[in-house]
Parts: sequence; C-alpha cells; structure tokens
Amino acid sequence: MIGSKPITGIYNVASGKGISVGELALFVAHKVNFPAIDMLENYIMENSLPAKYRVADITKFSMDFGWRPRVSLEEGIACCCVDTI
Repeated sequence: MIGSKPITGIYNVASGKGISVGELALFVAHKVNFPAIDMLENYIMENSLPAKYRVADITKFSMDFGWRPRVSLEEGIACCCVDTI
C-alpha cells in the first residue's frame, strides 16, 4: 500500500519503447556472441512480419509508484549479458 491507496492489479515494468521480437533476439545474440548470427539474421528476415512490435504500457506502474525507467532496454540487456561472455 502506498499512502492510503491499496495497490492491486497487474503492472508492466518495461522501457515503454517498442521493439520487435526479432530485433530483441538479434540484440541479445550480438551481446552474447552467438556463433550463428548470420543464420539467425537470415531466419528473422525471412520469417518476420512487418510492424510486429511489442510495447508495454507502463502508465499504471508509473502513476502508482512514481517510477520511470532510468536505463534503456539495450543498456539493461548489455549489463545482464556481461557475465555470459
């Protein structure tokens, strides 16, 4: 509970910026030095539909908790991938 308001429901915690699943996969693959990056890029290009972006609405979480992202999705993934290589 924050103040007198009970906190209930489902919250999205995200960057609030759109990214396709393919773009996300390629970004992570590059960060972890995936050995078959060319094959992955070709597969994604051949099998992706245009404009399949995912954007989480962070409005409710921001309003209830006063939270805003401080790092980009790319920065956060890069930090997570440091220990994997």
